[in-house]
Amino acid sequence: MDCRFVAQLWRESKRGHTINGHAAKQDLTWPDEEEDTYDPDLYGPPPEAVHQRIFPLRALVSSGIPCILWGEDAEAFQHGVTVRLFDLNILVPDHLVDAAAKVPVIQTQCPQYQPTTEIGVEYDYYGDGPLKATMQSLFPKAIHLRHALVGDNKLYWQYLDDENPHHIILLPQSYFGLDVASPEDFLPLDLPLYDTLNAGIVVPKYHTFLEGLVEWIMLPPTDLTPATKCERMLDELIDVHLEPRLEDDDPDPNGFRGKKPGVPLTIETEILGELQTKRAIWWFSSLFHNSKPVRMEEIVEYKRQERLHESHRSVRTSTVSNL
Repeated sequence: MDCRFVAQLWRESKRGHTINGHAAKQDLTWPDEEEDTYDPDLYGPPPEAVHQRIFPLRALVSSGIPCILWGEDAEAFQHGVTVRLFDLNILVPDHLVDAAAKVPVIQTQCPQYQPTTEIGVEYDYYGDGPLKATMQSLFPKAIHLRHALVGDNKLYWQYLDDENPHHIILLPQSYFGLDVASPEDFLPLDLPLYDTLNAGIVVPKYHTFLEGLVEWIMLPPTDLTPATKCERMLDELIDVHLEPRLEDDDPDPNGFRGKKPGVPLTIETEILGELQTKRAIWWFSSLFHNSKPVRMEEIVEYKRQERLHESHRSVRTSTVSNL
């Protein structure tokens, strides 16, 4: 069987994502091999290209550095989001970020990737104007490894395919409140034909992905609050779960995109039931109930109340210990 069709079936299966153990109905059938029905823009790169692309993660695992596949790759390969792939985002334990960038296997097998101080890739929208030179990093402790073509050719995107990320971005896992040592929050990467070769590479479960993105948005490592990839990914991960229920729910199941406030949908209840962190539960409760994006003023007020509760808890604990 042609690997293209393996990839198509794989992508379609990812769209049959699971919440609380219940998968959306999918009609998974092999396409007619006599017709060229595989669309890479719709289904993404085939498994062999993905296997090549995630080589850095295999190198980290073989070097004893635990890591998490993150970003658009995790969206596409595990959660069925149709997204263009550019940079490879990897989460590692905070104290191993520097070591991860110096893994010998990566340096010898991927010499085209070198450290860079360019941080524009952290933003969704940026240009080549004067603002670019003054941009601050949204992830100050991250390490960026840039492909040589990115630095040497403004048209680099014409020469880099899906097998070659534009950047390899090593991120401290604490930025997203995650810990690779908590196996209950992750799944092994599901890559047909290459599962055994990629043993040890994990991706976030759906609820873990949402919780991690909310954690960064609510507790960013800097005071910067521009439109970021984190916010876009959160939006995409919501949509990929709402869209399959278009025929099942009324009104419009696309969250705040037209849904009446205060009318819970079955899919929204399922998503809330899977979340485990207080911040994520609050975030999505507000989003689904109000049917509009969570405003910055609401986040500030939530964090104020959170600090107040922590302060009261500390006072009570101190009082009890002194009795």
